[in-house]
Formats: sequence, structure tokens, C-alpha cells
Amino acid sequence: MKQTINLLPPRLRIRRLLMSRLFLVEVCAFTLLFAVIFGALWQRTITLEQSVVYLQGERDRLEPIRLQQEEIGRLRREIGQQKQLLDSWQGKSASAYETMTQLAGLVPPGVWLSEMRQPDKEKTLSLKGFALTMEDVAQFVDKLSKAPVFDKVEVKDVSRDKKQTIQFEILLKHKES
Repeated sequence: MKQTINLLPPRLRIRRLLMSRLFLVEVCAFTLLFAVIFGALWQRTITLEQSVVYLQGERDRLEPIRLQQEEIGRLRREIGQQKQLLDSWQGKSASAYETMTQLAGLVPPGVWLSEMRQPDKEKTLSLKGFALTMEDVAQFVDKLSKAPVFDKVEVKDVSRDKKQTIQFEILLKHKES
């Protein structure tokens, strides 16, 4: 076994011993501080990752609701545009409900409407639809011509599709009051 003999005077020996112990305490304190900071950062990282996963799950859960809200907004805008269309088409003579009620009463059983739009800024209305027979279309045009609400009725297009259903488009001009 090897022995070391310290030849330093006792004063210097104590100072050197204190310095080495102080260095050891500093290293331990620094290591402890580093471990605490690293542990806190690690815990914060794990918490943030869990938050991200939770928020992604919530986003995925709420996505259908957001799509439904967008669809509701689109439908509201579309309804507003249709209301403006009807209001501009009618002027101030009748309400949209009254005009639609009168128009619905004129549609014969063998006819159904698929589209109603205003092709221009005038008081012209385009009706597109289907009928089972040509007689049904003729009956519908006759009823529209006799209706007190419309000034002019014009059959723009009549055709038969592959299933032998008749497609038609009729232009109506609203009477001025």
C-alpha cells in the first residue's frame, strides 16, 4: 500500500482541505441545480406534449361541428339571396309567401319543379322542372297563363331525357302593380 506524506505546514494544509471541500460542495450544488432545472424543463415538455395531443383530439372532435356551422352559414346566405331575389322579382305587390303559395297551387300532379331562379335583373322568373307527359306541361303552362300574377308565360325549352321524363324550362314575367 502506498502512503502519502503531506509536507505542507498545517495552515496551508487546512486551507487546501477547505478549498477542495468547497470545490466539492460547488460541484454538488451545480449538479443539483442542473438536475432541478433539467427535471423542470422535462416535466414542462411532457405537459406541453400532452396538451398538444389533447387539443388535437378536441380539434378532431369539433371539426364536424365547424363544418356544420359553415354549412348553416352558407345556407343562410343562400336563403337570404333567394329572399332578395323574390323580393326584387315581386316588387312591393305581394309577399314571397303569397307568390309561392299561388305558384304551388298552379302545379298539376304530374309536374314537379326542380329550380326557380331570376336570370336577369328584370322581373323575369325561370322555372325548371320535370313532367310525366307533354299534356302535364301544357296544362301547367295554361294555368300559368291564366294566373293573375303573371303577365307573360314563355316556354323556353321542352325535352325528353333517357328515362322518358319530360324536362322543361318556362320563363314568367311578373305583372306590374
